Amino acid sequence: MFSGQAGFLADSPLSALRLARQGWLLQARMHYDSLNFAWQRWVLNYHDQQQHLLQDWLGELTPLKMALALLFPGVLILGWLSWRLLYSGSKMDLLHRRLQRLFKRIAKRGFQRQPEETLSGFVGRIAQTDPVLAEQLRPVAEAYEALRYQSVDAVTAKRQVLRQLDLAERCLK
Repeated sequence: MFSGQAGFLADSPLSALRLARQGWLLQARMHYDSLNFAWQRWVLNYHDQQQHLLQDWLGELTPLKMALALLFPGVLILGWLSWRLLYSGSKMDLLHRRLQRLFKRIAKRGFQRQPEETLSGFVGRIAQTDPVLAEQLRPVAEAYEALRYQSVDAVTAKRQVLRQLDLAERCLK
């Protein structure tokens, strides 16, 4: 099945011998071999000069330095995570703050929004007992849901919600 000749399949398009003679491929392989050789020489041929260089940079290895080297990255990661949790989670955007303020005013009238309840559902529940209040809140709910669930311009939709919130807050005073 296989020929005993050395050049068997040498003229095949996928032959390793044929690919090895390509100019750009040969250059890429030579660069890779050069980098690989330099890395292996650096790592495997480690000698006193390199060891002294590292000792000059780091000093003598002590248990304290080993503990610091192990703890420092963990402290950095925990610090970053705690900063993210403390400072980014506490900031609400203007729209959310205004909605919370409106919900507090509505709660003073005896209506508490449930956590799983949409704004439209909340207004619908209010409409069962206080239709006048529900009519004041319906434009807020419609504008808010248009902002959150429809593909509209976010900036103008947010302005519309804030405008409706202003009107509803004035009516609730």
